Amino acid sequence: MTNVQPYVAWLVQELQKGDFHAWMSKWTVYNITKDNRNMFGDNSRIESVKFKIKRLGAITDSEITLRQFMVFSGESGLGKSYAAMLCNYVFFLLWSRNRLGNFLKEQGISFNELRKNWRDKGEAFRITKEEFQKWVCRDLYDFLTYMLNSDAHQADVTVELPIPDTLVFNYSEELKGLVDAEEAYLRININGDLSYTTKNEDESIGSESPLAFLLRYYLIDRIFDNYNGFKYNFILPPSRGAVMTENVEPVSGLFKEFIDRLKNINSASDKPNESNPHLQEEFRQILDGRVYNERLSGKYFYETADMNIPMTAAASSIKEIAPLSLFVNKYDVSLSSILIEEPEAHLHPLKQRMMADVLSLLVNNKACIQITTHSDYLIRRLNELVLLQQISEKEGMTPDEFSSICQETEIPSYLKINHAWIGAYLLKRREDGTVEIECQNTDDGIKFDSFYSALRKNIDTRKKLVNYLNN
Repeated sequence: MTNVQPYVAWLVQELQKGDFHAWMSKWTVYNITKDNRNMFGDNSRIESVKFKIKRLGAITDSEITLRQFMVFSGESGLGKSYAAMLCNYVFFLLWSRNRLGNFLKEQGISFNELRKNWRDKGEAFRITKEEFQKWVCRDLYDFLTYMLNSDAHQADVTVELPIPDTLVFNYSEELKGLVDAEEAYLRININGDLSYTTKNEDESIGSESPLAFLLRYYLIDRIFDNYNGFKYNFILPPSRGAVMTENVEPVSGLFKEFIDRLKNINSASDKPNESNPHLQEEFRQILDGRVYNERLSGKYFYETADMNIPMTAAASSIKEIAPLSLFVNKYDVSLSSILIEEPEAHLHPLKQRMMADVLSLLVNNKACIQITTHSDYLIRRLNELVLLQQISEKEGMTPDEFSSICQETEIPSYLKINHAWIGAYLLKRREDGTVEIECQNTDDGIKFDSFYSALRKNIDTRKKLVNYLNN
């Protein structure tokens, strides 16, 4: 019995961290195996995920291709948040422990019922890409309604996923263990590719059936080419700073999910990205210190070299950045998707440029990012980092020359961004009042046409006023 005590103590400690779903993922994923390909892929298929929008709020007749770094800009009220949430839905689906189970229930597929008739090995059932993607479109509608606490979005969107035309679920019974002490196991696979092995009596993994569990990891594998390639999804809504200091009763799913994730973050142990000291340092600079939560009281604090104050007394800029900083301290960003509404909110222009550096570091560390923005400072800085990448690839450019350029421009080389990672979309209103989403060519950076008109108006108006003053 004494040999069990250390394990029990460890188990209790793990469960007390609060992020039960993440713990379950770590524990049960070892029963997943890849049968036909290398265990860890090198190429993400994320760009194979496409959204064809017939209608989404005021947005009509538009298309979006998912990329690692999604940037939505344009005037207010055109639907940037809708578009960003549309992209985040894919990650929410891959993260959720119950949505794919709902699909299987709608199809009348029950693991427990099917298991009664399985003998030796055979085909369990099959689903088509067409019927699954039709369900995804309906589920997307429900997701947006939940997030917005409204169905005013009127979503009519088709989602294209990188899966084959038919998914065939096969099963086989296996005996494992010592002679005369064998245990019965059940092996389930999809298209002979990804397999999950469970004991015969197992009915669920956390809140998931084995079939939903396997389907979710299969989709992760198809999109990331690595079934271990994704684990966390974090959505930072607008006006998030207030949640850091006030007791907010959420009405929309957007804030409910945000508050729930904060609770998980607060109860999890610090897991700094030791392989990414640059990200930690960038947060220290943009915050001029650090933020942390006190587990017993649940309160947040802001600490600098000179003071330690409750978050209620901190600047609004600190409150806005705090949730992202806390997330980075607790989770592996390389396995994460993060939606950030207006990352520049409440930040001085110089800090907005620093936030662009934070976004670059997140993307360079394989995080999937979706942002909405009104900031030309942030976009200009991102474009500088795209140019830096292009300079590094310039024919004949030597490492010493590039290092010298980085020193002269005061841009660390690790901040450069590959434009191919960026999906930049500008929302524009048509003459008939509807909105189109225009895909921008990012070869030379992100275009910010919507800011030019405001800048031109400022210059022209000032010129006229100065003329009136002088004449």
